[in-house]
Amino acid sequence: MGFDSTIRKRIRSLAREEQRSLSEADIYSSSELRTYLENLNVSLMDGDGEISAINVFEGARDGEIAWTTGYTVNLNWNNRVIWYFPTPEQRFVAFMGLFFHEKAHDLFCDFNEELRAMSYLNQGIIYGEIPSGLSAEEDRDWAEIETALSTPQARSIFVQVFKELSNIVDDVHDENSLIDIYGSFVERPSDAEQKADQRGDNASDVFYPMFVEGDESAFLSICGDYR
Repeated sequence: MGFDSTIRKRIRSLAREEQRSLSEADIYSSSELRTYLENLNVSLMDGDGEISAINVFEGARDGEIAWTTGYTVNLNWNNRVIWYFPTPEQRFVAFMGLFFHEKAHDLFCDFNEELRAMSYLNQGIIYGEIPSGLSAEEDRDWAEIETALSTPQARSIFVQVFKELSNIVDDVHDENSLIDIYGSFVERPSDAEQKADQRGDNASDVFYPMFVEGDESAFLSICGDYR
């Protein structure tokens, strides 16, 4: 135990020395990080679908954070979420959290189905089957929706509402699905938030220890291999 502790302290000391000569721009633009992400990307997909490209870039601090098109995962390493954390190690774990979040969408979100639904709405058509057995009030609501959709100027509003709602559902479903399959050193987001609510805590406080105590081995490896 003492030997392991000594080695760990030495590794941390060497990493700090290495970090002093590296900017974070060096790290996030390095071929070592790109190789690390590409290997993870292939491993996560495991032959299930097309391997998406990985685009790591330095964007505006208050700009886009991260997103995926289903074909390309885009990660702004300079975003405000990552820079909420005070140390490079914590910021790296936050960066990797964003990577896994977007890969969860690649694995579990049907982008084509969502695009098809929005295409129907843009044509003024409700996508999918209308529920049966509706009450008189619900029938009136559906009639009102159909009337609104018949107005071209209103269709963009329906598309935007669909985007917002589907993104909320996708985030919870896709993250939980990734955790269910691969495990995690954090709780499922829905479970953690429920416990935070029961205790009266701020949900963001539940996740902060993850970044403080997170596994730093990948970060140390990338810093150590970078030349």
